[in-house]
Amino acid sequence: MNSVAWANLYICANVLLVLTLVLSALAGRIGAKLRQPVAYRHRLAVGHALVVAALLLPFATVLSGHEDVLPRTAQVWSAPTMSGAVTEMPEDHRIAVSFAPRGASLSLTVASEVAAGVVLFGMLVSLLRVGLDIRAATRIIAQAQTIRRRGRLSVCASEQIQVPFSFWWPGRYFIVVPSELVLHPRDLAMAIRHEAQHHRQQDTKWLYLYQLVKSLFFWNPAVHAIERHFETPPRVANQL
Repeated sequence: MNSVAWANLYICANVLLVLTLVLSALAGRIGAKLRQPVAYRHRLAVGHALVVAALLLPFATVLSGHEDVLPRTAQVWSAPTMSGAVTEMPEDHRIAVSFAPRGASLSLTVASEVAAGVVLFGMLVSLLRVGLDIRAATRIIAQAQTIRRRGRLSVCASEQIQVPFSFWWPGRYFIVVPSELVLHPRDLAMAIRHEAQHHRQQDTKWLYLYQLVKSLFFWNPAVHAIERHFETPPRVANQL
């Protein structure tokens, strides 16, 4: 695929993520007004499915043999005519860039490469932040004291945190609580039950996908709103 086709896929995924937010919000409002409200776990499952569909649908459409993800009339931004297919941008097409009192023209090809570079840089920065958060969480777990273990689940106490958090690593489940909670059995049990619920709902696994999506679409407000809407755990660093 050419560069314009990849741009189409990326833009289409962004549009679908916005649609996902709208549909999820409407479904939540309708579900809450039913005589028998829809369970939160079911709304959460539907929300996750919509996000996955928004990410995979553009690529599935292309792989199925269709030339275009969207109708050609919706791609006029990249097509020379309303009836023409998406093609590479002609080299002689230029855009005007003005910095008063002077202005300059810039090739569309160069402009697209600069835009792609900016987006790629933003993605790398976002992924770096996620990596640092994961590293911080694993360090705290490594230095924490294990107070309970059952199968692949470990409950740890740490003096480095103020609030409990849950963390999943392939093959291992962790619940980390502040050391001071150990002196308050009732509060400790409540915190463990709350964090264990995140593991049961697979929140700690979905967190990785959401962080990847936020890195790829960091500039799209809908992505951040989707995470808040489903009360998906925030960045690992915010849980510490």
